[in-house]
Amino acid sequence: MLAQILCWVRNNESARENSSRRRKQLQPDRLVSLETLEQRSLLSTMGPELPQARIVNGRPTTDWPAVGLVGSASGGGVEYFCTGTLIAPQYVLSAAHCLEDVRGTNGRFGVGTTEGSATAYRSSQVFVHPGWNGNIGDDSARDIAIMKLDQPVSGVSPISVFRGTPNVGQILTLVGFGIGSGDFGTKRIGTTPIDEVSSHIIAWNFDNNNESNTCNGDSGGPAFVQVGGTFYAAGVTSGGTGSNCGRGDYSFDTRVDAFASWIDSIVGTSPTPGPTPDPGPTPDPDPEPDPDPIDDDHVDDAGPAATWIELDDDGTGSGAGTLEEEGDRDVFQIDVSVGGTVTVSLTSPDFDTYLRVYDEAGNPVAENDDIARDNLNSEVSFSARPGTYYISAAAYEEGEAGDFDVSVVVETDDHGDNASQATAVSLDALSRGQASGSIEQAGDHDFFSVVANRTGRMTIDLRGSGGHDPVLAVFDSAGRRIALNDDYGGTRNSRVQVRVRAGQTYFVDAYGYGESTGRYDVLINGGTGRSAGRSNQRSDSNSQAIVVLPGDQTQSREAAQTSANAVDVAIFQLLRRA
Repeated sequence: MLAQILCWVRNNESARENSSRRRKQLQPDRLVSLETLEQRSLLSTMGPELPQARIVNGRPTTDWPAVGLVGSASGGGVEYFCTGTLIAPQYVLSAAHCLEDVRGTNGRFGVGTTEGSATAYRSSQVFVHPGWNGNIGDDSARDIAIMKLDQPVSGVSPISVFRGTPNVGQILTLVGFGIGSGDFGTKRIGTTPIDEVSSHIIAWNFDNNNESNTCNGDSGGPAFVQVGGTFYAAGVTSGGTGSNCGRGDYSFDTRVDAFASWIDSIVGTSPTPGPTPDPGPTPDPDPEPDPDPIDDDHVDDAGPAATWIELDDDGTGSGAGTLEEEGDRDVFQIDVSVGGTVTVSLTSPDFDTYLRVYDEAGNPVAENDDIARDNLNSEVSFSARPGTYYISAAAYEEGEAGDFDVSVVVETDDHGDNASQATAVSLDALSRGQASGSIEQAGDHDFFSVVANRTGRMTIDLRGSGGHDPVLAVFDSAGRRIALNDDYGGTRNSRVQVRVRAGQTYFVDAYGYGESTGRYDVLINGGTGRSAGRSNQRSDSNSQAIVVLPGDQTQSREAAQTSANAVDVAIFQLLRRA
C-alpha cells in the first residue's frame, strides 16, 4: 500500500517525517502538493517496527490473476516491493516510483496469489513516464510506468485500461500485495468511493471502517472501476499522507485515463473487450458499399513512413495536419545533422494539444500537454544529438479532433562541449586573441583551445551580454583545472590570470552560472602589462577572481562551491577527449 507512498519509515523517523506531511488544502484545479515522500529505497524495508502492510480493511483473494508482484532481481533471487497490473500479454502497468531504479532485464513480475507461489517473468524494457518528477501527491507527478516482459504471460487475461473520466462517488476496487511483518506478499482486495478527482489524480479520504485503503507494498497496483459489467484499470496506487494508513489517511492514485495516449504509444491500442456478437444473416451478393473510410493525412506511428519536416539552413521547419477522428495521432520526422537544442511547438485552434518526441530507437525524449495554465498548446525543448527524431501530434482528450500546426527550430551548438571539439583561438604577436559564442541552453559548455606563444602570465576575460552570467574555467593539456572564476570586479563577468609556457596548449571552458544562457565574448591577453595583474589580485570584496599557478592551490571558496558540479563535468569531458 503506499505508505507515504508505499514506503514506511522506522519508528525513530516517523514522528519527524509525519510532522512535515500535514494534509494541505485542496486547490480548485489540482490536488494537494505533498512534500517529498519516501522513495523506493525504503519500499522493501521490513521489521517489527513496521505497521501491518496490506489493503487496509481488505480480504485475501485468489481472483484478479492479472494483478501481480513487481520487483527486481536481487542476489540470485527476486525482491518484490510493489504491485502491478497486466494490461497486455507482455506489458505491466505500475508506478514510476516503483520502477525508476529498475533497468532493462532486471525487472520481475510475479504472477500468483502469494509471493511464495508466484511465477516470475523477466522484464526486457522499462518505460518510466518522461514527466515523472518525484513529487508524489502533486498533480504534476506523473507517477506511472510500464514494464515490458521478455515473453507473454500465459494463462492470464490482461485488464483493459480505463478511457473514460472517473467521477466522485464512483466505487474503486483496490487490489494489492502489501509488505509487512508476517503478511508479506498476500493479495488482498477492498473497495472505497472516490472523493476527489483532479487532472491526473484520483483521491479519497479513509474516514470510516466500511471502506478500504491502500498501504505500503500496494504501490503500482490497480484501482478498478466497473462499467457495464466489465472492470477497467482506472488508477495506479501512488501514495498517502498517513504513516499507518489508518483512519484519517488521505490516499491518491494516478489517473490511468489521463495517460492513455502515452500507454498506447508503448503498448499499442487494444480494442475494448465486449461480448461476442451473434452472427448476422448472410449478406446479399451485391450489398450496398460502405462509405469511403476516412483518409488519414499522416501515419500514426514512428517509422520510415512518418512525414518528413525539412529543415532550412536556419534550422527551422514546419508541418500541418488534421486529427480526423477520435484517437488519431499524426507523426512527423526530422533529421538533426548537428547536435544542438531542438524546440518543437504544437498549436491548434480546435483542441487541447498533446506533444511527444521520440528518438530513432523509439525512446521517449520529451512531451508536453500545456505551455501554461491558460495556454492549451504544447511545446518542448531538448538537447539533441545528430540523428532522426519523431514528433507525435495528438489531442489531450481522446475524443477531440481538428487542425493543427507543428513548428521546429534547431539551434546548433556553436562550439564543442569538450576539449576534443574545442574551437582554436589564434594569438597575435602581442599574445592577444578573442572569440565569441552563445550558451544556448542551461548546462551547455563551449570549449576553446589556445597555444601560448610566450612564457609568462596570461589574462583571460569572459564577458556576458544581455544579462548572461558566465563562468570561466581553464585547463592545461593534461586535463588539470588551473583556474576558475564566476564573478569578478563587482560584475557578473569572469576573469582569471594563469602562468603559461610557450608552445603549450590550454583549454578555456565557458558556461553559464546555474540556468543562465546568452551570448559572451572571450578576450585573451598574454602581454606583460602590470595593470591586469594588479587588478586580478586585489583583495577588496568586489574581486572574486581565482588565480591558480603551478604549485599554488589557492582558490575562492565561494566560486569553487558554486561551480563545482560544472567543473567536474568539464574535467570528465576533457579527460575523455579523443
